[in-house]
Amino acid sequence: MVRPGGILIIDHRNYDYILETGRAPQGKNIYYKSDLTQDIATSVLWVNNKPHMITLDYTIYVPKASLHSLPEVSKFRLSYYPHRLESFKQLMSEAFHGKLEHQVYGDFKSYSPGQTAAPPCYFIHVCRKTA
Repeated sequence: MVRPGGILIIDHRNYDYILETGRAPQGKNIYYKSDLTQDIATSVLWVNNKPHMITLDYTIYVPKASLHSLPEVSKFRLSYYPHRLESFKQLMSEAFHGKLEHQVYGDFKSYSPGQTAAPPCYFIHVCRKTA
């Protein structure tokens, strides 16, 4: 529960871009050392003509891992529900019963809907409860 005047900060990947292009945005990742990433294979599962799940298969180079008897290449998979930006904004509005100030950032920078020059990897929502 967020009290009046309280702030909720929540983020999610740019699923709009993934659904439109079939791949994750290629910008620098804001959460981990993305220069170690060798590949991100992107899959979208559609059910009844609606996006149902996005799967990202990562291949990461781990320097000096062999010093610890570990492989230098690590592979892992992350799966997500692909909500779009506008539907997520609506979810936030409903959760706050419409009593919020809501700002959206792209990779912690100002974001304008339709921005295509450098699509963000993540959307960050800052929601302040107003009453």
